[in-house]
Amino acid sequence: MSIYQLVTINQRFIAETIARTGSEQLLDKVARSFVGLYSQDENWYIPLRANLGNKKPEGAYFETHFPTNNPHFKRPGLDYQKSIFVPAEYTIEIRNTLPEEQSALIFSKQDEIRESFESYVLSLDRLDKKSTNYQFSTVPLFPEGIQQIKKMQDEVKKSMNNTSEKGTMKQETLFNHLNDVAAKKEENGSTVVEIPDVQNEKSIQEIIKAKDYKALSAHLKERVSSYLETDLFKNYLNFVSKFHKYSQKNVRLLLSQNPAVSRVAGFNKWKEVGRTVKKGSKALYVYAPASAIKKDKDGKPIKDENGKVVKETYFFLTPVFDVSQTSGEPIPKPIHELEGNFETPEQFVKVFKAVEAISPVPLKIEEFPSSANGYYHKVEKEIVINTGLGEYMTLKTMIHEITHAKLHADSTSSFGDPTYSQQEFEAESVAYIVSNHLGIDTSSYSFGYLASWTEQGKTIDSFTESLDRITKEAQQIIESLDKSLALSFAMAEPANKFEERIARAQGRFVEPKKAEEKQVEKVPAKKETKEVEPPNPKEKSLRLTR
Repeated sequence: MSIYQLVTINQRFIAETIARTGSEQLLDKVARSFVGLYSQDENWYIPLRANLGNKKPEGAYFETHFPTNNPHFKRPGLDYQKSIFVPAEYTIEIRNTLPEEQSALIFSKQDEIRESFESYVLSLDRLDKKSTNYQFSTVPLFPEGIQQIKKMQDEVKKSMNNTSEKGTMKQETLFNHLNDVAAKKEENGSTVVEIPDVQNEKSIQEIIKAKDYKALSAHLKERVSSYLETDLFKNYLNFVSKFHKYSQKNVRLLLSQNPAVSRVAGFNKWKEVGRTVKKGSKALYVYAPASAIKKDKDGKPIKDENGKVVKETYFFLTPVFDVSQTSGEPIPKPIHELEGNFETPEQFVKVFKAVEAISPVPLKIEEFPSSANGYYHKVEKEIVINTGLGEYMTLKTMIHEITHAKLHADSTSSFGDPTYSQQEFEAESVAYIVSNHLGIDTSSYSFGYLASWTEQGKTIDSFTESLDRITKEAQQIIESLDKSLALSFAMAEPANKFEERIARAQGRFVEPKKAEEKQVEKVPAKKETKEVEPPNPKEKSLRLTR
């Protein structure tokens, strides 16, 4: 975990280091400002330069370009080559008087900077000790600091080897499988499930700060079962409905740091929508992917059989902030978000049509002799919704059955077996998330329904896998539904520029002259059937949903 601060170095440390190393490279470091990005008592500090010049080797710096008329800022940035490893007692924190844009850039990119700095430090081992680039660097003067970074990197590699299959974590995080159950086969063929010892457990903040990956793995694994408790699971589903682009691991990591988290975004994302992070706000952390060129022992890029440079994906903690930590322009609700009853029948019809448009199979409304709300017919490949359900329950049931049609179309499970129960659990969870995204509160129905299915199934053995399917399917439906809703509500002209920025950021802004054309493209092809008439709002799944 990183912590952004601006410091200068005590002259006594400079003098002692010169005496210890015999190097005079540190003579001009007394008056220089350094950026600290680590929280340990003794760690690396990177000097700020107004002009990096043109002779810095690739990977030995981080540029911090920003708009300015100041002629002194020719090529501003952080100079990795002149970094020093200093005990905290020899640092003097100074007021951050950097240009606002430069400071904001460093703040938002601090984890990326830290990762690239560590790559630079480790790359020095591959250089000839007599080379100019090696001799010109102050980093080799602090072998204990280099060793610390190597130790940190080793911990990351061990964590990867112990908890995940290398090469499978693309759009997820470094700890994509940290909370998966670790099982080993003994010689007799039996399976032993390893349950980490989490006695005297540290707080999640302490675990992240210490980069204790083993403890983080234990923490997440321990918490998986607790999500079967209604309140925790409801909190999880509520969060996914608002922030559907996060992986289920990142969602749980955020909730572990702050159970009350509601809306999160990075520093720059908040700035884009007219809000600023309040000073002194403590960041929450999620994992984000990045890529780097893979190099051989001589520091040269490795190429594949086609001559293309090979890149490796790595993952790092990156800071985000909750909306409660920001101030600025109000956040408008999506145009389709509903509160209370539909104000007009037309509003319900628009949402109904938008939900119908994302169904992979034909959908019809008709009365059938059952207490069920609807069903998905596996043979006929169609969804049937019962009449007389009312507006909200009709929409929720449609989403439930669409989930079955998308996730469980080829399932051979039957009523009463554990797989059937698990599939109902998944479909109702997705329906709750998507309904909540629309502003429809179905919790009084959904959680009683979920409880009944988990009781019938006794336990959900593959709960982690279900959680992953629930999250991903809800994400896909919400993304498709947002586009369909934008067309249905003819969102061609946002009320103001701020709303337009929100619309564009969420991918639901439609160019006025193209709205009608896109409507035709987005409605999926279905077998011939007469147009579905939305149920009468005043009236009230063979996969039945009661």
